[in-house]
Amino acid sequence: MFSLKGKRVSRLSTLQQLGADFPNGNWIYDNCVFKSRKFKVYYISGFYLLLHEIKTVLVGWQFLFKALLEKRENYIVDSVRQDFRYVVSQLNNAGSTFNKLDLSNKAIFALVVVGLALPIFLFTLIYVLLKIIYSYTRLVCEMGMNKSRVGSFNLSLNDSAIVLYSRNLSEYPEEYKRSIITHEHMHLIQYFYKSKFSIKVKHLSNTAMNYVFSVDKLKRDYFCYIISEQELEVRIHEMLVSYYRAYDKLPESLSELETCYLEYIIGENYDKNGNVYVSKMVYRNHTNADDLRLIYMSVKPKFDEIFMSELIGVLYANLLDYYGLDYRSKVIRSEIAGPNLSSYLYQKIF
Repeated sequence: MFSLKGKRVSRLSTLQQLGADFPNGNWIYDNCVFKSRKFKVYYISGFYLLLHEIKTVLVGWQFLFKALLEKRENYIVDSVRQDFRYVVSQLNNAGSTFNKLDLSNKAIFALVVVGLALPIFLFTLIYVLLKIIYSYTRLVCEMGMNKSRVGSFNLSLNDSAIVLYSRNLSEYPEEYKRSIITHEHMHLIQYFYKSKFSIKVKHLSNTAMNYVFSVDKLKRDYFCYIISEQELEVRIHEMLVSYYRAYDKLPESLSELETCYLEYIIGENYDKNGNVYVSKMVYRNHTNADDLRLIYMSVKPKFDEIFMSELIGVLYANLLDYYGLDYRSKVIRSEIAGPNLSSYLYQKIF
């Protein structure tokens, strides 16, 4: 386990963080099984930021190589395995041809191959090493200079710590900074919950995503990121924080959840008499609302009716489980048919 060092460290518990998210809302998280779990918030900059990025890239590569060696991460291994089988088949063909040669031709062939293979091998080895060094350095520099990165949770580095980038956050108000802690802390909760109950993380199916959403090519990479199960859940959590602070409650049905979602992304809504009113919900983080708006606007028309219930509703029920509101989760799930849009989108398990 890598240790993290920073200029400033705060120590919090899940109870304290959920209490900050939902002021006077102890009824929400009283039964949360992780409320006593402790975690640390590292505020880093300068040398410590560079050190953290170096470790992050290194751990990412370690995960990739370990997955390839153990052949346990199918979504990574499949394409590599296919290429490997092709190479092996070609080598087998070459071996069969070699076995058919007489002794003198085999000797000549071996000398030629060794004479050519040795310099090619040395050149390839040097090239690969230089390429790795270049790629590693570039990744570290890009991550360190990316001002849009304001926080992170990397369980491979430390499964009980979140990191905030002090330099990138310096220009933002305090509420925005608190929203980043909220965001990263919820990733901690996701990890704790799935680990405790042995729930496998589901990976987004690109085929399903293309079928359900119309995505701008220029925004595709970012959209794939925010539509993932983990990231979308966390964005819904931030929406719920705003909703609770405005109305002192959580949505009690799918219809209330839809009202909450639309009000959050539009900034206004209609009362029972059809009159427009300005939302009381306050954005701590405008990017969060922008992301949920982008997702909603990207849904293809034929999925409009089920998007809120079969995707947002399922992820909302997951969040209720994290909070410890099992009975509310069951009420929401009772309104959702199955198999549903969520199980279609998040198919691949790793």
